[in-house]
This record gives sequence, structure tokens and C-alpha cells, in this order.
Amino acid sequence: MQEFQEAMVATITKLRSDIRGDIHSARLSAEASNAFVHALTKMLLVNVPEADQKTRKLSQTTAKKRYDKLIAAAAQEMSSGDEVDE
Repeated sequence: MQEFQEAMVATITKLRSDIRGDIHSARLSAEASNAFVHALTKMLLVNVPEADQKTRKLSQTTAKKRYDKLIAAAAQEMSSGDEVDE
């Protein structure tokens, strides 16, 4: 029984060490990802020229049509899901 308990404690200690390392790596990865996204966003904002008024208006119109279609599809899906089987 003593050997079993010692093996269990050793396993838990090893897992705890591995998990701490994984958490530390995940934090570093998240920080690196955030820094990359921040740098990429900054680069795009600085280097991509602003669209002219006509292009912006066209993009807004297209986006509104897509949004309206999405809302209509969601409403239709919700209304078809409200039916109760009797």
C-alpha cells in the first residue's frame, strides 16, 4: 500500500509540474498571439489606404444586404423551431 501511495504522489507531482509548464507556455503563446495581432492591425491601419466614398457606400450596402439576409434566415429558423409536436 505504501508503494502505491508513493507512486501516486510521484505521478501527481509530475503532472502538476507538467501542467504548470503547459499553463506557462499557453500564457506566452497568448501574449505572442496578441502582440502579433496588434502589430498586424497597426501595419494594416498605417499601410492600407482608406477607401473612397463610393467604395465605402457600396461596401456598406453589401454588408447591410448580407445582414438583412442573416436576420431573415435566423427569424425563419426560430419560427420553424417554435412548432410543438403533439
